[in-house]
Amino acid sequence: MLKIEERGRQASVDGFAHEHIAAGILMKRYQNVSLVDLPLSPYDIIIVRKTADDSEDIIRVQVKTAKQSVPFTGGGRGGVDREYKSGVKTYTQSTATSDVVIGVHP
Repeated sequence: MLKIEERGRQASVDGFAHEHIAAGILMKRYQNVSLVDLPLSPYDIIIVRKTADDSEDIIRVQVKTAKQSVPFTGGGRGGVDREYKSGVKTYTQSTATSDVVIGVHP
């Protein structure tokens, strides 16, 4: 069994891997897809689509690891960084934070 620190590290690695898997699948369908490289962003991927009037529509995607269900909270951390000293940083996913939530089952 993994120690708490190792479990947290593995969860972080899994999360990054799942973001890349989702981005790859979305890229095959929508082409203009990019991972967001901002650690404090409430979304992981952006999709830019052309609309009927030739303008661009930006879709914000949050990727969540879904072992048994898709969690609709974010901002929490595992492992050695699981305790915050400066207050609560967790939030609930909504249309204010992202447009789509994708669950990836490992």
